[in-house]
Amino acid sequence: MNQNMFLYLFLFGEIVSFALNEFISFSTYLYKKSGKAEIPEYARSYIDEGTEKKSDEYYKAKFVFGQVRRCTVFVFSLLLVFLGYYTWLYDLMDVGNLYLQSVLFLVFLSLPGLVLNIPFTLYSEFVIEKKFGFSNTSFKLWLSDLVKNIVIEYVLGFLLYGVLVFILQSLKDAWWYVAGIFLVLFSLIFTVIYPIWIAPLFNKFVPLEEGSLREKLDALLSREGLSLKKVFVVDESKRSNHSNAYCSGFGKNKRIVLYDSLIKTLDEDEIVAVFAHELGHAKKKHIAKRLITSFAILFLALYLASLLIGNEMMYLSFGFDSTNPVVGLFLLSLVFGRYPGFLSWIGNYFSRRDEREADMFAKKKLGSGEKLASSLLKLQKQNLSNSQPSKVEVFFRYSHPTVFMRVEYLLEP
Repeated sequence: MNQNMFLYLFLFGEIVSFALNEFISFSTYLYKKSGKAEIPEYARSYIDEGTEKKSDEYYKAKFVFGQVRRCTVFVFSLLLVFLGYYTWLYDLMDVGNLYLQSVLFLVFLSLPGLVLNIPFTLYSEFVIEKKFGFSNTSFKLWLSDLVKNIVIEYVLGFLLYGVLVFILQSLKDAWWYVAGIFLVLFSLIFTVIYPIWIAPLFNKFVPLEEGSLREKLDALLSREGLSLKKVFVVDESKRSNHSNAYCSGFGKNKRIVLYDSLIKTLDEDEIVAVFAHELGHAKKKHIAKRLITSFAILFLALYLASLLIGNEMMYLSFGFDSTNPVVGLFLLSLVFGRYPGFLSWIGNYFSRRDEREADMFAKKKLGSGEKLASSLLKLQKQNLSNSQPSKVEVFFRYSHPTVFMRVEYLLEP
């Protein structure tokens, strides 16, 4: 076996992933440039020529930005390996205690990526998003968010990696399923605490006030044998004019969150339609199914890692002169980190299917798909989203059907 086999596997993953993403991005760019992408007649009352032109300009700005960012990250990832950053960091964290050295190594691995991301985030937020009228963020708010995110990431990182390192160093053949159980519990606990303790650090969440909208939402839930307890409006407009709605938490802590900009953009019946779509996900148990699937994949990945984690050639490929299961787990994630992306189209296929199911649930419960269709078109106009990507990009990247796909089946008799 070639001593550098794992290094070659890393390079193969990086190069093929980069090339594939370039192919996907340019497929949409060339499709739009060809002039074949036309706005359907039924959407013209929402998306006029001015909106279409602005949407194209927004897409082009993000496309160029994405190319620069992707190329930079690609080169940066290779430099970290070939300049020996990881071995340098591991030696730097040597404080005379293998456990603490391993924890510190894992925690600070993300530091170069964090630093690299700052100028890109600043440009995206204060140049592109400002230019197209989306960003309302002040530099003070942006900096506050950055500091909070870093503190939360590193506090949770110490807790998470502290336990993982203990498991890896204390157990032998059993480490992979014990680590799997811990990670599942950690993710479930995080899902519970995030909307209660973490999200409020960034935004203000207020219960949806009494009135006709709340009565309509309550009536919809009542027909499904549910009650309206935790529906919140979040002040996301202080950062962005983009609109959205989402579900978070599970069990008694499940909540539905509406952006304040969404309430300003849509009428009450359209908001009810969006709400019905989210309710469809809950009734069809899409979130639970995705969690179970992700947990199964996690256990499989950890089991496969347990078969390779002691391979000395892997450590030598990246300049490490001794084995350490903690370093080994990181190296495996480095070597094979891009490979799951080659299969992401499978998850996206099922996600698009779930979205269609939720749309059809809303259409059935409301007796018509017109309000959900009009809400999608309004949000499309407001967000200047790319409504007509290439079929290649939809296949590989889209977790939702395109807006026009959704509108067409929602308006079918």
